[in-house]
Amino acid sequence: MKNCILILFVFTFITINGQTGNWASFTNNSEVYDLASNNDKLWIATNGGAATIDQSSGDVMHYLSANTEVTGVRLTGLSATTNGSLWFNVYEKGVSKFDGNHWTNYTKSNSPIPDSNISYIKGDANGDVWMLS
Repeated sequence: MKNCILILFVFTFITINGQTGNWASFTNNSEVYDLASNNDKLWIATNGGAATIDQSSGDVMHYLSANTEVTGVRLTGLSATTNGSLWFNVYEKGVSKFDGNHWTNYTKSNSPIPDSNISYIKGDANGDVWMLS
């Protein structure tokens, strides 16, 4: 009987405690693939584009095909480089670089990358960008 009461108490506490948190959605409710911090912004790569959260003000900005030059919205990874640029994996469409003002798209047809389906991207301390396809 004591075990049943203890289990009931724990279950009730977890249920009540789990309902008191304040959650906010900063994406379009799609899958989140990657996160990166760049200056005072947290960048999020999702299945529906990118989003930023200004860590000092809490302001949120969404980056979609409609308001950027990104070639697709399924951003499966991202990396920030030391010069402040952000590099995004764009599913089956290469990579896109955002320098803070402009987007540049790199594909197999307009750059030396061997495949437009990049599976991983990472900027290193020297500012070089490494990609796996």
